[in-house]
Amino acid sequence: MTLQAVHILRMTVGLTTAVAVAYGFVWPISYIAPLFAAIFLAFPVWIGLKMAVQLLRRLTFSLLIGLVISEYFLNFPVLCVPLYGLLFFFIYYNDTPSAPPMAVMFMTIGITIVPIMGLSGAGLAHLIAIALLFNMGVGLFFAWLFHSIIPNSLAKDSLQAQPVKKPAPPPAPSREERARLALVSTIVALTAVTLFFAMNLSSYALAMIQICLMA
Repeated sequence: MTLQAVHILRMTVGLTTAVAVAYGFVWPISYIAPLFAAIFLAFPVWIGLKMAVQLLRRLTFSLLIGLVISEYFLNFPVLCVPLYGLLFFFIYYNDTPSAPPMAVMFMTIGITIVPIMGLSGAGLAHLIAIALLFNMGVGLFFAWLFHSIIPNSLAKDSLQAQPVKKPAPPPAPSREERARLALVSTIVALTAVTLFFAMNLSSYALAMIQICLMA
């Protein structure tokens, strides 16, 4: 079995199991858990416990911010829009190689989806925040489980199974370049959030997740 075949097998078995469990137990927004699992199953190796914990901590922090915005700022657009601008810029500017993988995307989801759902009621915002964190934990669990059950060491192709030397990390961008990239991403995300709030598009929350993926 080649290394590529191991990756395909791990993704197939892991994602199928995650879908079966999610749709079998049907907890709140359970369909998100297989999506999170797929993201981390796609990595060639498990991200590690330390990175997983950091990712959960960052998501928890962003969800709490989202709840604060939903409770206290959602009805004051003059305050809410500039606050979002500052939050987006802070998140994108601090996107460094030392950050957990996909941390920016998940933090952006945390501060946007919860207030968007809060347009339909404060109770729904709390439910969505708890459900997102739970689904992230489930997704990370399935990724860890199947990276452990179906490791890369199963590959028998000697050329592909040999550990390869990691390429040198790209040079860190300058402060000016980081600020420029953060500003561009902030403009994209802030425009989308403003439209969602102005038009009360809470039923299109999945579209906001897609914007977070691309921003």
